[in-house]
Amino acid sequence: MDQNRRHPVRRFGAADGIILLVIGASWCAFAAKVTGGRRCVLYDTFRDLAWAENMRAGRIWADPALSGLPWWYAPGGPLIMAGLARLAHASVVDVYSSSIFWFNGLLPMAGYLLVRSIWDRTTAIIALLAVFVGSYWWTTHALCNIPGIQGTVLVLMGLWGWGYSLRAVAGGRGQSPGVASGVITGLLLAAATWLHPLCGIVLGAAIFTHVVLLALTAGVAKADGQLHLPAIPAARFMLLVALVAGLLTAPLAYHLMFKVRAQHSMMLRFFASELIEPEFYANALAPLAVPAGLLGAWYILRHQPTALWAVGMWLFCLLGQLAGYVGSRAGHYVPYMLPHEFQWHGQLAAGICGAVGVVELSRRIVGRVLHPQRSRLSGLVLVVAAAVAFGPGLRGVKGAGRYFIELDPLLERTSQLRGWICQNTSLEDVFVCPREAGYQLVAGLTGRKCIAVSPGHTNPLADLRQRLADLGTMLSTTDEQLFANLAQRYGASYLLLPCSGQQEADVLRQHYENWTHLRLAFAESQAGAVVYQIMERK
Repeated sequence: MDQNRRHPVRRFGAADGIILLVIGASWCAFAAKVTGGRRCVLYDTFRDLAWAENMRAGRIWADPALSGLPWWYAPGGPLIMAGLARLAHASVVDVYSSSIFWFNGLLPMAGYLLVRSIWDRTTAIIALLAVFVGSYWWTTHALCNIPGIQGTVLVLMGLWGWGYSLRAVAGGRGQSPGVASGVITGLLLAAATWLHPLCGIVLGAAIFTHVVLLALTAGVAKADGQLHLPAIPAARFMLLVALVAGLLTAPLAYHLMFKVRAQHSMMLRFFASELIEPEFYANALAPLAVPAGLLGAWYILRHQPTALWAVGMWLFCLLGQLAGYVGSRAGHYVPYMLPHEFQWHGQLAAGICGAVGVVELSRRIVGRVLHPQRSRLSGLVLVVAAAVAFGPGLRGVKGAGRYFIELDPLLERTSQLRGWICQNTSLEDVFVCPREAGYQLVAGLTGRKCIAVSPGHTNPLADLRQRLADLGTMLSTTDEQLFANLAQRYGASYLLLPCSGQQEADVLRQHYENWTHLRLAFAESQAGAVVYQIMERK
């Protein structure tokens, strides 16, 4: 059989455009159903809201929550949102909450285009079911407006660019991809890294393991008589991609590796609670998705050299997960970072492999067992196989919004306080306030600075334990001089104290009324908070 007929170049047509429109409309309808038309974010998003608020004001290269410290994580996501907020004359909150529709909505579209570029429309559609229903990680996280999820759009686009370029060396022609395609793929890899470093790591690892698997399976491909993709030209192209991406991400890598020297490693060694839930780590809601993925991986290894990145990405992410499970039990002897993100990227690759496995199994059943009724039953067999493998995951759809925080109640409850802060203080002003109020309200919703925020979202350069201890002292002490000394240490300008009602507000005001260096600056009409200005000592 002619190799090019067996593995034709996939051309996109009007039907694909219609499918993309349907995917986009379906996504928006689903997102509207889950959010109920309300503005929603994740807990992590408050960190990004704070930086985007500072970026919109031109304060880019500094910690958005803690005064006097430099930036410490990839700026891509907040920079995009801040830029759009300025262009649209919209609030950062509105841009972030709406990104569930327009940014996250690119995930299924990019996934469809990636799979469609190698296989057919049927496989591409089944892949969406396999990923977004067959994986509880993606069912519950696909709508999440955080860089680790939104950056996956660039991972999918980078894999599309990589696979598209490799067609020039496929089929035994041995041609080299053009420089332009290498530059574009390198740009996508760099962009993914600037948006979220782990997204760039996963994309780079998928490309690297693809080349390794090409070298290891070259004999199999030749012996089986299938389409041959030489490893050496692919490796040369990989070096071009790596060169472009390396040059563009060097400042980020240098800063994160050498400038941000962690006082604590809580972010990198965070072991998410989902990692011990079988619904997440074992696909317990759709258990047949795993054998379907293994079947698809085997088929790709045997017959689809242009798609070996899917197998390589899955294997690499399994190693990243394993390091997390072992390292969380073995202390610091085994290094690991963010194993939950390796798990959801791994299940993305597994879902693509699973779609291939289900489609190929269905076609073999039709061709060998039901051949006389092939035209009538082929579609039915495929639908049944996909429903059996991935359909049970629909039980998890009700959890799609399990991580969302509705912003509207918080915004309404704090509208007076936020209005006063924005009108009477600057981005450089430091507030003494409870940790959660500092993270969500002061930093997240106004971009101002505070003494301490959520430990998992604290700059690694900060002395977290000292800050938490000092903050606890400042909020509880009756010693005015001790408070003043600590306030001066952190350059604090205001003391913000949330209240549960008028009685608590009166108690607080009575407690501080004789402190000579505090001046009541704001008292919310509903007794939700009081703010004192910290006067400079002479």
